[in-house]
Amino acid sequence: MDIWENLCIKGFNGDQEANHLVLFLESCGRLTPNGFLVLGSSLNETERSLLDQLGFVQQEENDNEYILHGDQWSSFLEIKRNARVAWHGERQRELRQQLNDTLKQIQPLAGINDQQRLALVKEFAQRFANDVGTIPFKRGLVGLLRYQLFKYRLAEWDCYEYVLTQNGRDVMVEYVRLLQGVLGFQLVSKQQQNQEGDSVAISIQQQGSDGDDEEVLIWRTSDQLNDHIISDILNVLPREQAIQGYRLSKISRPHQVKLSPFIIGLHHPQFFVQWVRQLLSHCFSFIPSIKK
Repeated sequence: MDIWENLCIKGFNGDQEANHLVLFLESCGRLTPNGFLVLGSSLNETERSLLDQLGFVQQEENDNEYILHGDQWSSFLEIKRNARVAWHGERQRELRQQLNDTLKQIQPLAGINDQQRLALVKEFAQRFANDVGTIPFKRGLVGLLRYQLFKYRLAEWDCYEYVLTQNGRDVMVEYVRLLQGVLGFQLVSKQQQNQEGDSVAISIQQQGSDGDDEEVLIWRTSDQLNDHIISDILNVLPREQAIQGYRLSKISRPHQVKLSPFIIGLHHPQFFVQWVRQLLSHCFSFIPSIKK
């Protein structure tokens, strides 16, 4: 059983030979009255030897047939399920530590201007334009920036940790570099979110103090991003928006340029429409509901 568990773990970690044998057994084997039967005609000598170590018995009447007697195959499947759960847990802990390290290392770029910021966002968008795995992150970011438009308080995004970590360390670093380095977003704690007045970015030690159950990161937009640069950034990002958890914080945007939505609308009509919808919603909110 230990051999089978180690084989599964090696497959999870990307070992091609181990993964091939595990997939072969699952897809090509079948249950018979005598046990679990596989045909070994397509296997090499090393793989045939592994079958023998796993407890498969080569049939005398047909040396291409290997049988795992009794209900051992059910135990094999259960071991694989448990191994996968344990592997995923360990993998997530590793990625979480890598995320914490990355958040410590990457700081907002000093002295960056709007043109440079826009160029870096455009470079990111082009690099991951055809990467399906980055769609949840890009949709969440686009939704946050659209939500921030025409508002005078900083917006916040409830971002699930796996959105940042699911594609591995290298992509995760690019996400953090964009959010924290280029856009100057802050990571805030739930306690700070509920405070009155100013808030500061949380330290990584504070974030990890709740243990391994922390799954949501709260990103707050930067007061250095006015509506003009936000609209320009949105123009180079995908035109899509997911349903995400957004809200307004208690922090004002002191550097917000009071640009008219009409001016922005000349270059980005879709944002002017958004502003009109927000204005109408605000106006109708003052009309008392009519009770029957």
